[in-house]
Amino acid sequence: MATAPLLQNSNISSRIEDDLIGLVTSRICHDLVSPIGAIDNGVELMTALSGTSHSAEMGLIGQSARAAGLKLRLFRIAFGAASPDAVSRGEDLRQVFEETFNRSRLKFSWVDQTAAMSRPQAKLLALSLLCADTAMPFGGLLTLTVHDSEVTLTMSSERFRWQDDLWAALCGEGTFTDVGAGNVQFPLARLHADQMGRQFALHEDTQGWLLSV
Repeated sequence: MATAPLLQNSNISSRIEDDLIGLVTSRICHDLVSPIGAIDNGVELMTALSGTSHSAEMGLIGQSARAAGLKLRLFRIAFGAASPDAVSRGEDLRQVFEETFNRSRLKFSWVDQTAAMSRPQAKLLALSLLCADTAMPFGGLLTLTVHDSEVTLTMSSERFRWQDDLWAALCGEGTFTDVGAGNVQFPLARLHADQMGRQFALHEDTQGWLLSV
């Protein structure tokens, strides 16, 4: 097999390992999006054929399928492969981010024009948003600005929940230790930023906390 020398090479680089992990994630997300979308479409079709409105049970199934499909799209951007030659459509990114981060207590705004961007840049955006989301479980306003490829997230809330060690390590002021699955976006965000020659910074101003990279 053509891949055998690569898999048997004990000196495989961490970058190749990162690429392989990203490809596995992309494959899983890609293969699951279609059947989950089919569930949602099936609920809509059954409703149309019956000529009646959604029952509470069918509505819950459809809502859950849509939420799961949206999560998979976000995870594919954040954790999947990010070839420098690949491009993400701005309209697609805006839809995924707005539908993911606009919730009952949390509001999301992307204030500037949403242009197409490279897949690595889109990955950086998604990972940054997932990091910011962990600090705002009590709600608030999360604002994204992209200017000349520089990403700035403004986090405005009356109450934050900080995990100081994670944020310090994200900004290069420490190392990651004992990171759980729910916070894997932090080391991945720093690793991806390092690969792009970028560095995270966090500071407070009159609008709230600003995370830039």
